[in-house]
Amino acid sequence: MCLLMILDYYKVIPKINWYDERQYYKRLKSLYIEGTPLSAVAMVLAQSNLETILLHSEKDYFSNKNHYLDDYTYNNLMKEYKMFVDSAKKSGATIKNEALINSDKIKEFLDEDYLIILSGTSGISLHAVLVVGYDKETFCICNPLFKEKQHISKKELNEYMETPIGKWCILVKEKQNEKERNDKKY
Repeated sequence: MCLLMILDYYKVIPKINWYDERQYYKRLKSLYIEGTPLSAVAMVLAQSNLETILLHSEKDYFSNKNHYLDDYTYNNLMKEYKMFVDSAKKSGATIKNEALINSDKIKEFLDEDYLIILSGTSGISLHAVLVVGYDKETFCICNPLFKEKQHISKKELNEYMETPIGKWCILVKEKQNEKERNDKKY
């Protein structure tokens, strides 16, 4: 759903609706676990001509050293994830591993006008939320599990993004035109 919120925000789709949500999910869902790999979301965002950066805290995307997933599931998920990473790269996405991801970096990304799809945990499950802003005390998130925006503390955000396999997120914004890029250099 975070994907559709962004596509709606940047007017890539006319309006979020249940039918489109089902179609995207059918096309992008993982074959091995419930949900959609973030690399598949990055692929669609890049294909939509949006600046898309997929960040991972781990050297090889994820770490399963604590055996959060059984080896069969983890190995197949990694193959699936990497397939979408390759497609995302071909569509113009930037992929960075060993990235620093914490609440201070999230603020920096928001200050650079990125919307952020941030993965984390909801109970024992992996989940993603859309981080859209912050103020002195809280971060504003759109959580697909709730109808209203939520405000969570820095501590809650940091706890949310701590998962057994690492941290990862997508930064997305409209691409700058050539003149804007040249103006920023000076």
